[in-house]
Amino acid sequence: MDAGALDATLAAVSSMVVGDALGDLPAEVQAGVLALALVSAAWARRGGRLRVLALGACCLMWSRANHAFEGAVLHTVSHDHGLTVADLVPPALVAWVSLARRRLSRPLADGGGSPTPTVGAPRVPRPRSRHEAPPTSSRSTELASQ
Repeated sequence: MDAGALDATLAAVSSMVVGDALGDLPAEVQAGVLALALVSAAWARRGGRLRVLALGACCLMWSRANHAFEGAVLHTVSHDHGLTVADLVPPALVAWVSLARRRLSRPLADGGGSPTPTVGAPRVPRPRSRHEAPPTSSRSTELASQ
């Protein structure tokens, strides 16, 4: 591969990754990407690698496809680049998911686990109240009746 073809390939890859490839989409499609990011964030709150990966992918798509919803420029980096309100959506979603997952994994005040147990988590037997009789086996019942 000659140097010209390599430069063209690198420029094409750079425009796909860094450029505004998704910024030219219609506003309806960009709104759909935002809705997808919100739904994936709600889904990722429950945990799991696939769910968090989906949230990351949606946040990356939103960071490239948010031109119709950019809003005010909060900080100017250069003449053509700056931090806008729409750029804060992915960090806000990640923070929301992180806080929700931390709250669900934190023990409750009564010493129990999270209110919604995760899949595959071992079940902890609930403590007996003082009005419940202790469990008896059929063998101990037979011995007591003799």
